[in-house]
Amino acid sequence: MSGYVSIVDTWRNTERIALTTDTEQLSYRDWAERGERLAKGLLGAGIERPARVAVALPNGPDFAIALYACARIGVTFVPISTWATGPELHRILAAAAPDLVITSNFLGTQLESFAALAAEGVGPGLRRMFNVSRGGPLRSVEELVEMGLECSEDRWDRAGAAGSDEADLTILYTSGSTGLPKGVILRQGTVRGNGAAIAARMGLDESSRIYSYFPMFFSGGLCNSLSAAASVGAELVTQARYEPASAARLIRSRRCTARNVWHDGFDAIASSPDFFAEDLRRMHRGLIIDPSTLTRLGLPFDEGVNMYGMTETATAFAMHDFRETADVRRTTHGAPLPGNEVRTCEPGSSDPVAPGREGEICVRGRSLMRAYTDGSDTALTDEDGFFHTGDLGFVDDIGHVHYTGRLKTLIKVRGLTIQPEEIEAVLLRHPSIHAAVVVGVGGADESTGLRALVAADVGTRAVDIDRYCRAELSSYKVPRVQFIEDHDFPWSASRKIDRRAAAMIPEARP
Repeated sequence: MSGYVSIVDTWRNTERIALTTDTEQLSYRDWAERGERLAKGLLGAGIERPARVAVALPNGPDFAIALYACARIGVTFVPISTWATGPELHRILAAAAPDLVITSNFLGTQLESFAALAAEGVGPGLRRMFNVSRGGPLRSVEELVEMGLECSEDRWDRAGAAGSDEADLTILYTSGSTGLPKGVILRQGTVRGNGAAIAARMGLDESSRIYSYFPMFFSGGLCNSLSAAASVGAELVTQARYEPASAARLIRSRRCTARNVWHDGFDAIASSPDFFAEDLRRMHRGLIIDPSTLTRLGLPFDEGVNMYGMTETATAFAMHDFRETADVRRTTHGAPLPGNEVRTCEPGSSDPVAPGREGEICVRGRSLMRAYTDGSDTALTDEDGFFHTGDLGFVDDIGHVHYTGRLKTLIKVRGLTIQPEEIEAVLLRHPSIHAAVVVGVGGADESTGLRALVAADVGTRAVDIDRYCRAELSSYKVPRVQFIEDHDFPWSASRKIDRRAAAMIPEARP
């Protein structure tokens, strides 16, 4: 068996644990066997390549089983954020046009949004929704599995050939610059190969037990955590709903040996009274964390690694090796993964700059996506096949990437990539707002939050804007509102938003 499922099937004749949450465990054997039963059910329901299956599920066995089922028969897996609001769901489902949807009672009010969108006729797959939870108004996934009885052995054998390295594994939706979602298409071989390369650079093996809070519906969870762990037969420890204190207890009970967390995001767990220095000493490999956390717990700099990448490169494109020296791992973003090439160019052109000089980071190779669903990647890819990322940086004399900033407007908040134009488009639909610009709070590579500078009608209240945003946007995209006068709004001479000037406007005191 080739393709993505081969990483699971390598371990299917064992009782090794693949996935642990607060309440459930999944072995590699069950992952493969339950995944195959669901795959046959999809075929029995008439779902086969090039169909798309949208999945709105939290971290856990059901998500992993649905991923396996889709990959096994070459159907494209479309994970939907469980944080998405009704308007966000509308945009994503209209763009994805899935043929079938699998969801869960875990979503609560989001299920009501699905039902409302189905009534509106948004996304044909919403008329074929199946619920992994028992009870509720939707058809059960057990009923979908039973449809596998309609799948003949010949059809099963033919469908299995569709699950190859060249088949599309997933479409991951990111924020678009117009407020519309942009779909990133990743092949099975890309995610499988990247998972193995990430595990090798981190020093993971079949004895590893890796804690991660990354949601699996984002590339950090699907590519960087789940796939990396499975590629070496390791155990991924995660949570359906992230909560720092229970994460600390889970890390201790499973005696985790590694972590897949973003930079300073681990500090909330490490600050829990249920977390001890010995826990972090034991989980000394994985992604780099804030050195101040190590210092506070009295630990030396460990074997954590840094990386450079994005959804378009199945998360990681360049990365350290855990055996490199601490000073290298502190100060660079690592060398390209095998099969990848990086070039720095003059911004706005394909002309390479001299080694060590800052330019736009351009990438090509095994980690790169197949395409955007809207085809806009062609305008960002030069005649040599290098994808222009919109990021700034340079490559040093030993071939390590140094990320220094962004040409484009993306903002990163605790590892989550946010397009400010999406939020601005939502703000500008509010009848009281005349102009809006969203900037990151804080400096360096990562922002600590979002701030919206808003020019609005007299009497408009921040609490009302906040309530409006929470109805339209996922919680991590909701900015803190700061009102400014119309005449102080940071327009350029050509009446475009001057983002640099916006970022320099002092933050208002609460």
